[in-house]
Amino acid sequence: MNIIRDFPPNYSEIIKVFPIVPTIKTIVFTYGDAVYKPYKKGTLTDHVKVHEKTHEKQQGNDPAGWWNKYLSDPKFRLDQEVEAYRNQYRFFVNKNYNFKERAKLLDGIAGDLASDMYGGIISKNEAIELIRKGGD
Repeated sequence: MNIIRDFPPNYSEIIKVFPIVPTIKTIVFTYGDAVYKPYKKGTLTDHVKVHEKTHEKQQGNDPAGWWNKYLSDPKFRLDQEVEAYRNQYRFFVNKNYNFKERAKLLDGIAGDLASDMYGGIISKNEAIELIRKGGD
């Protein structure tokens, strides 16, 4: 996983679908084996790396094709993100036994999944239920 401090090659397409993206200064993008981290300095947490590694595997040898489908198909996008957030949450739960920290992470990632960052494709409560199916 290469971390690049720049915007991904398809950034203009991303912001056409998700105009809120430029306002999210903590956002990262996976394109192939690279994670683009244009704003946030420092390193990625291990659980975020797990999330992004999931996207790398999902994209396989066709990141452009994956992104095209991701941007045009909300069901596909939801499926991809649920898998990535489940993996992220499962990893965190397996490494962290503090229930308050687990709850805080779940609340945060479910809020992200339910946000305009992904097109508002799910409610926060639905996101919590889908993510938890893979952890706890």
